[in-house]
Amino acid sequence: PGIIAGEQGLKYAKAGAAGISVLTEPTWFKGTLEDMRDVRNQVADQPRRPAILRKDFLIDEYQIYEARVYGADTVLLIVAVLEEDVLGPLIKCARDLGMEPLVEVNNDDETKKALRCGARVIGVNNRNLHNFTVDCSTTETVMQLNYEALTKDGVMLCALSGIQTRVDVSRYQVLGVEMVLVGEALMRSQDPQALIRHLRGLDDNVLVKTCGFKDVETAVHAAKAGADFIGLVFAEGSPRAVSVEGAKAIVEAIRHRRCLPA
Repeated sequence: PGIIAGEQGLKYAKAGAAGISVLTEPTWFKGTLEDMRDVRNQVADQPRRPAILRKDFLIDEYQIYEARVYGADTVLLIVAVLEEDVLGPLIKCARDLGMEPLVEVNNDDETKKALRCGARVIGVNNRNLHNFTVDCSTTETVMQLNYEALTKDGVMLCALSGIQTRVDVSRYQVLGVEMVLVGEALMRSQDPQALIRHLRGLDDNVLVKTCGFKDVETAVHAAKAGADFIGLVFAEGSPRAVSVEGAKAIVEAIRHRRCLPA
């Protein structure tokens, strides 16, 4: 109550949020399409404009076209409310409009369903939509049960719900999760911009540098674990020396995985 969507979205953008989720469901969540348009307009001139996500119970292609018209860059598709023969066409519809949808799952069956439909960005909701309980280990469980399929196809993972502190973010980062979606904690915060900086790790007093990497796998593992800097040794004769080609491969791998805070 009392929060103006556009003003709130601008705060998030200025703090460095990579994306902004906007509720457009009017009955239960009191959101509107105009709220989403307002957020899009408010952040349009930001140097690194965050992507706008329409968060709603989308069940028809019309709603995806509607989202695009009102300024969405992507949409949320909730597997729990969509049959497989509906989910697939909705994913295709979004892609035809230049949007890669965030496909939300909560368990192993839903994850396999999303993968069968070709989802490339999967959000694991730690909140069970049937009883609204939150279990922050849900994301880890889903990853463990589907690790091979997720990594083979290069699916990007996002953790949803229950995320309140930098410790929560780091926990998922170590697992290989590349995004988190934070809603309630930011809406309740007296200073959402400070909270976003905290979640991104920008208020840490200590920065950690790890050094001497010679292979991509180890360097990426260190980045996922929270290292702020990756050091490479070029001194000839050093047992930790890396070739120029090896260094390029390490840098590209870390950038591709986007393991580090933006």
